[in-house]
Amino acid sequence: MGSSVRASGMPEALRQIFVAAFATLPCNVIWKWEGMKIKDLPSNVRTAAWWPQQELLGHSKLRAFVSHGGLLSLHEAAYHAAPTLVLPVFCDHDGNAAQAEKLGYALVMDLAGISIGSLRDGILKVAAIHNNSYRIAAKKRSTLLRDLPINPRKLATWWVEHVAKYKGEHLKSSTR
Repeated sequence: MGSSVRASGMPEALRQIFVAAFATLPCNVIWKWEGMKIKDLPSNVRTAAWWPQQELLGHSKLRAFVSHGGLLSLHEAAYHAAPTLVLPVFCDHDGNAAQAEKLGYALVMDLAGISIGSLRDGILKVAAIHNNSYRIAAKKRSTLLRDLPINPRKLATWWVEHVAKYKGEHLKSSTR
């Protein structure tokens, strides 16, 4: 659920829904959980307060990503071609989720009305277990994001040299 949403802060009833849904999945689950150890954690679920999200999203065995809808998380999911289930929480999450769904690589569900069955079905749907439309759209989006006119290392070098050459003053806001 990103850095702005603490999964361990969710209501107990919602936590139980997540645990029960995860237990029914035919795959392993990696869950960012910052709180106390979960006593009824299924054997297919691993928790930690922090996970290397970029590495996980880029892993060849990743099947689906469940996100709160933060802009950076959705951008990373698109970059890595990760089909995503979005459960918007607040702020810009609804708009980000709607855009990801429009682009076809995400399914959006209402967190307030979620059940064990609907969460499970949503995860399986984007994981391409029922169809692969989300995976196809995610791969298309990833291809678009990765198609750059210049190598990222060369671009980063150019920007560092540009800032050094001009002292970066022109990059500061005049309202500062």
